[in-house]
Amino acid sequence: MFLQIIRIFIAIPIGICLTTGPAVANREKARAAYTATLNKPFDESAFKTYLDTLPTIEHPVLKGERLYLVEGDMPMTPTAIRREIMARASRPIPAGGPTPELTIGVEGGIPQFWSDRSQRRLKYAVVRSMFSSQDRYERAIIDMREAAQDWVAVCSGCGIEFAHLSELDSLADAEKALEKIHQDELTFAVIEYNAQGQFIAAAFFPNEPKERRFVLIDPSYYDQKGEPFTGRGVLRHELGHVLGYRHEHIQGIPGCSKE
Repeated sequence: MFLQIIRIFIAIPIGICLTTGPAVANREKARAAYTATLNKPFDESAFKTYLDTLPTIEHPVLKGERLYLVEGDMPMTPTAIRREIMARASRPIPAGGPTPELTIGVEGGIPQFWSDRSQRRLKYAVVRSMFSSQDRYERAIIDMREAAQDWVAVCSGCGIEFAHLSELDSLADAEKALEKIHQDELTFAVIEYNAQGQFIAAAFFPNEPKERRFVLIDPSYYDQKGEPFTGRGVLRHELGHVLGYRHEHIQGIPGCSKE
């Protein structure tokens, strides 16, 4: 049942990339670079050219480590992107747009989700010190709670639980949150992260290392007047990634086309 959640549930489909501005300066160049490395996945020059088209952010804790933004809201290391390229090169994404069901991530032929039911109590903190105001912190708490409730409700038989450990919201910073993640006291942490509008929010997948287990909220999240989505919907989208679900389709590489 975990793999069979119907797509119509999500107001913000996983197939829509959450980016507030152009993901790349030259979309056609980016698309060509992606196609080239997909056709020659072992070509280091083609892979580097593709990486050069991707926007980057600094890791919220590991200073100096750059993460590349893939498909608008997926910060990834070059190693993770390489795995993605290899997987797609060996199993091309079918044309024809989104499918009726959500798409689970696959690595090495193995579906990537919280397969062990004992792992499905996903513990998180909304780290107050990382938010620029009390109002933003409180809104993140509410939107996270409601987005999590939506996922739990749509798959009541999956055993999924999102547990907000509010006593850990008082952690000093993201580094302290990462310590708790490494100690398995938290599954992930929610923090405000100024990505200069390169995304509204971003998340991680279950198979990624613990250093990546952050849900990042850009300040643009709080100023979406007239946009066809809500904070609750944005975080519902990101929690879909946390559960292992991928964008069903993308229009333009990297980032999503708005045409």
